[in-house]
Amino acid sequence: MHLERALYSWANHRFNRRIAINGPMIKTKAAALQSTLKSRLPQDKWTSLKFSEGWLAGFKHLWGLRTFRSHGESGDCDNDAVEEQLPLLREQLSAFALKDTFNGDEFGLNYSMAPDVTVARERMPGKKKAKERISVLACANGDGSERIPLMTIGSAVKPREVKKKTGKQWGFDYHANKKAWMTQSLFFDWLQRFARIALCDCLFPSAQHDVKSSTHGCWGHCGDQASL
Repeated sequence: MHLERALYSWANHRFNRRIAINGPMIKTKAAALQSTLKSRLPQDKWTSLKFSEGWLAGFKHLWGLRTFRSHGESGDCDNDAVEEQLPLLREQLSAFALKDTFNGDEFGLNYSMAPDVTVARERMPGKKKAKERISVLACANGDGSERIPLMTIGSAVKPREVKKKTGKQWGFDYHANKKAWMTQSLFFDWLQRFARIALCDCLFPSAQHDVKSSTHGCWGHCGDQASL
C-alpha cells in the first residue's frame, strides 16, 4: 500500500489546488513512484505491479474517486456535405497511385488546456480553459512512406520555450502571427513549397508532374480548388 498511499497523496494535493488530472496521468505518476519505491522497498509487492485499466479502476474504487467529463462545444462538421462530395473526390484521386496521394490537415494544439475527462473525489467547478495554442499543419501520403515536415504557427516570433530563437535557427518550419492562426498567405506559401518538392520528382516519380490540390472551405486557405 505504500505506493498507492503516496499516489493518493499526490492526487489529493492536486484536488485541493483544483488541478485537473485524468487516468493516464495517474498511471504515469504511479510508474514514477514505483521506480522510486523499488530502491527503498525492494520486497514490497507493489514494486512489480502493472498499471492496467483494471488497476486504475481498483485504485479509484479504493480511494472513492470517480471519472467526470467536461462537456465542450459540439462539432461543426457538415456530415451531409461530406457524404455528397466523397464520390467526386474518389473519382479525382483514382488517377493517382496511393503513394502519390497526400492528405494534409490543420489542427490547433492547446498545450496548456486541462483534460476533458478527469478523475476526482467530486465534480470540480468549471473554470476558464487555458487558450494558449499553436496551429499545426500535418501532411503525409496514402501509404505512409512520405511525411512532410510539420508546419507550426505560434504567436511569438522567438518563443521563450526555444531560447528566443527563430524556427529557421532551430531547423524547423515555424511561423508566427498575433493569433497563431493559419492565414491565406502562409497556406499558399506552404502549398508552393509542397508543389516544388512534387515537381522535382522527389515524391512523385510516377505522377508525370500532374499535381492537383483540393482544399476545404476554411477562410485561411487559398480557395476551394487550386491546380499547381
